[in-house]
Amino acid sequence: MNTYKATLLATLLILTACTNDNSPTQADLQALSARIQSLEAESQIRHKLQTYMAVLTAADWDNYVNYFTRDGKIIMTEGTRQGRDDIKERMSTASARLTSAASNQPPRKRRDVLTNIEIQVTSATTANAQSRFIFLAENGQGGFEVTGSGLYIDEWALEEGEWRIAARTVDYDLLRAAAPQTPPPTPAAQSQ
Repeated sequence: MNTYKATLLATLLILTACTNDNSPTQADLQALSARIQSLEAESQIRHKLQTYMAVLTAADWDNYVNYFTRDGKIIMTEGTRQGRDDIKERMSTASARLTSAASNQPPRKRRDVLTNIEIQVTSATTANAQSRFIFLAENGQGGFEVTGSGLYIDEWALEEGEWRIAARTVDYDLLRAAAPQTPPPTPAAQSQ
C-alpha cells in the first residue's frame, strides 16, 4: 500500500469512527477502499492525460502508442485506426506530411494544450474521460493562432497494471483548414 493510500485510509477510518461513535465495519472498510481505488485511478488517468500532450508535441510515436491498450483504437474524421502499430503508422505519416509541408518555411513554435479534463471511473478496470485539446502555432507575426481544437472522448482500461486509452474519439470543432476563407462582415456592414 503506498503512503498516499495508507494516509487517506487511516484518515477516513478516524473520521468515520469519530462521527459514528463506533468502530468501522467491514462494509465501511470496503466502501472506503473502493473510494480510494477510484481516486487513485482518477489521479493516474489525469497524470497520463497531462503527460500525453508533451509526447504528442514531441512526435515521440514509440512512447505515444503506449498510452493506448494493445488493441486500442483512435476514431477520427478520416476513419478508425486500431492497434498500436496502426495508430503509430497513422501518427508518424501525418507528422511526416506536416514536416514536409513546413520544410520551406521558417521554423515556428507550437504548443498543444489540454484543458477541462473530466474523468469518471466506472469500475476497478474501466473509466471514461473527456478533455479539450487546443493546438497553438506561432503565426509569424509575433503571436499564436489556434490551428485546431476539439474534444478527446476516451474509454480507459487498466491493462498490465497501467491505465491506458482503449478507445479515443477525436471530435474536432475548430480546425484552421475548416475555417471560413472570407472574414466575417463588420457590424456596420451587417446593419446595411
